[in-house]
Formats: sequence, structure tokens, C-alpha cells
Amino acid sequence: MTSLVNVDLDTAPKLVEWVASILGDGPGATAFRSESEKLVASSSYSQLVFKIIEQSEVVLGLDNDADIEGFFQALVSVTLYENSSGGNIQENLPAMQKAVDVLVSGPGALEKKPKLRLRILVSLFNMSFSPQTKHLVLSAIFKFAVASGQTSLVQGFHAKVVDWAKEWNLPVVDKRSLFLLVSELLESAKESSLALGFFVQYLSTFGKDTALTAEAQSLALTAVKAAIKSPTPAFTDRNKLLECINQQQTLAAGALASLVDLLRIVCCDTLTAYRAYEAKNKAVMSEHGISPDDLATKMRLLTLCSLGVQTQNPSYSQVAASLEIPESDVELWVVDAIASGLLEANMDQFQKVVTITRYAHRSFGVDNWKSARVKLADLQKKVQGVLATIEGGN
Repeated sequence: MTSLVNVDLDTAPKLVEWVASILGDGPGATAFRSESEKLVASSSYSQLVFKIIEQSEVVLGLDNDADIEGFFQALVSVTLYENSSGGNIQENLPAMQKAVDVLVSGPGALEKKPKLRLRILVSLFNMSFSPQTKHLVLSAIFKFAVASGQTSLVQGFHAKVVDWAKEWNLPVVDKRSLFLLVSELLESAKESSLALGFFVQYLSTFGKDTALTAEAQSLALTAVKAAIKSPTPAFTDRNKLLECINQQQTLAAGALASLVDLLRIVCCDTLTAYRAYEAKNKAVMSEHGISPDDLATKMRLLTLCSLGVQTQNPSYSQVAASLEIPESDVELWVVDAIASGLLEANMDQFQKVVTITRYAHRSFGVDNWKSARVKLADLQKKVQGVLATIEGGN
């Protein structure tokens, strides 16, 4: 993710002459050339960069995209030349900030060449090397991509963000803002599951006993509501958020406590537990736009999964009691669960028994690991028995 930059003494005067030629023969061009040449002669490259950046809007108005991109790359070269000494090159963060601001905040930035501006930002990111500068440009890339509706062009960056945050040794505040930006970017790109993963990363930066900011509280509220309303098979996403909240004690104890309780029910409890919650919290559900009927439907399907954990062959009457439905509707709900990928099952209409051959695990906690250990030990014994039989036969 880096590019070679030509750090050349001739770059600055060449860039000045090129910009002056674009400005024409008027007094503005003459003043620009005169002032810039003085800055070059005195090696005042920082001031020169800002002087050149003042003409960015003129450059961005050119028809040739390659010229525009080359202009910003040359600016980076000038800033690096001024900050190089003894073979050590340092970046001019204020100059890079100014260049980024021009690209993302200038007049008509979202309407005039937005794709080119985003490409230039990515180019600047590749050319920079200090953690501060890379964080600055990457944040600008994500913000501009969301604002200009170009998330699909840069959403692939998300795969490296966590590693970059570690590699750059970013302060907690910067990590927090970066993870939140990526979450918003992925949400805009309709990648809700990936977005939730980065939101969990964001919440995790607060630590177990660190009070959340007002913004974090508000965002957490939105995330919990979205998780409660998420599609029935979205077990991983819901449990990922709940696990983070369980570790974030200050979050669970705050204003979100009631909705967190509801999320916990959706993750691992039954329809009976939901009915008890609903009876006490109708106002809360109404306030946050949570439909009791929709959630009851989800909880029936999830309860059917949990029933598979308890018994492989539940009777129709057991299913009807657990789902609070007439026995005549049992087959409809089993078919719905199968269609949703939650179960693999057969139904014996004469014996009125459901045979569940596979069920979705709503969560995977300590009890699940213990059960898996027992099953693996049993399987190991059976395999050893088969091997002993084969060896004995030989």
C-alpha cells in the first residue's frame, strides 16, 4: 500500500511554472509566479505548498484527469523534499491536511469529479507513510466515500483496518473514530453484518469499566434495536453484540438495560421469557418501534430451535405448548423453520412426532462446549473400538 515518490529539487520550480501556465497571463498569474519563485529560492517549501494549494480549484477544473492527479502527487513530492535531511524523510502533516481538505470540502466537491477525488485520496494514502498521515487520509477516504455514494469502491479496505490500527499504534480516540467510520461505510454499502463487527470493535475500545460517551450510548441503542429486529438466522451478529455488551458493564447498566434484556432473550431464551418481558415493557417496545407480533413470530422459530436441543423427537403437543399455538398449526411452523434454514426435520403425522435431525445453535456458550466435549469423547471411544476390532481381526 505504498508508492515510490520522486523527491526531486526540480519538482518545486517545475510545479510552479506548470500552475502559472494554467493561470494564464493576467496579474494573478504574475503575482503567483513571483511569490512562488521567491519561496523556492529561500527553500520555504512549506509556505510554497500552501501557496500552490490555493490554486487547487483551478487545477480541479481541468479536463485532463491525469494532470489533476499528477498535480497532487507533485505536491507530496515537494513536501517530502523540504522535510528530508540526511536521508531521513518526514511528512508535512499540515500540508497533507490542507490538500485533503481541498479534495473533500472544496466547492462542489461531491458533484465535480467525485470519483477522481476519491482516486486521488487513495493515491495520497498509498504515497504517505507516517501513521498520523495515513490515519488522516484513510479517515478522509471513508468519509468522502460515504458522502459521495462511492462506498463500493473502497469498502475492501475494511479487511486491513484492524491490523493498520495496531501497526500504526493509534491512540484509543483515533481507533474509536476509525472503527466507527468503517462501520458507517459498510452499513452504507449494505454490509450489515460486517458493519456490526466494526461497531463491536468500536464499543470494545471503551473497556470494561469505562463510561460510554453520549454518542456511544446513542449508537449502541441503535445497534441493539437493529440486532433485535435482525433476520431470524442472524445468530452470530446478535451474539457478537451481546457478548460485547456483557463485557461492557457500564453500557448494560445504563439507559439501554431494558433493550439489552430483550436482546438477551432473542439470543438465547424462549417464547415464555419473551411473553413475560412483553407484558412489562410494552411502552419500551412501542417507543423504539419494535413490533410485538413480529418479535413473537421470531421467538416461536427460535424456540423451536431450542426445543431441538432438549429432545430429538418432540411430540406435536410439546411443540404446540412451547410455541403457544394450536396443535393443528405445528406442521406449518416446522415447515417455516425448515424453509428458513433453522431446522432439518421430518414429521410423522400418524404418531404426531417431529424428528429433528439438525438444528441451528442460537448461541454457543460454556454448556455447548461441555456438550461438544462429551460427544467428541464418545466418538473417540467408538473410533478406538473400531480400530481395536480391525487390529484384532488381523
